[in-house]
Amino acid sequence: LINYEQGNIPEAIKRWQSAVTLDKQAAEPLLALAVALYTKGDRQQGLTLGEAALRIDSRYANLNFLKENLWGDRLLSDTKKFLELPRIQAAIQQPANSSSAPTPRKQPTQ
Repeated sequence: LINYEQGNIPEAIKRWQSAVTLDKQAAEPLLALAVALYTKGDRQQGLTLGEAALRIDSRYANLNFLKENLWGDRLLSDTKKFLELPRIQAAIQQPANSSSAPTPRKQPTQ
């Protein structure tokens, strides 16, 4: 987070990539990495990682939650823009694990 705030985006990306490698279910570094990559111009990978992060933990779509987790002004500003993107908005609207929820079956009538 500090590297990003100081403008050292490549180092921030490197550290977040390391964190994601250690824990694939850690939404926070995944979303931060997504925002950094998107902002840097790697739009497709940024969107894909952002969607994955929000599927893991939708609380990260809340800027107040991010601020409570000590995200700095620069990252919050870039994240705000990222969260407003139509594809990310669509990911936010989807219920968590909607694809794994069983579909209720209708009982046959006799």
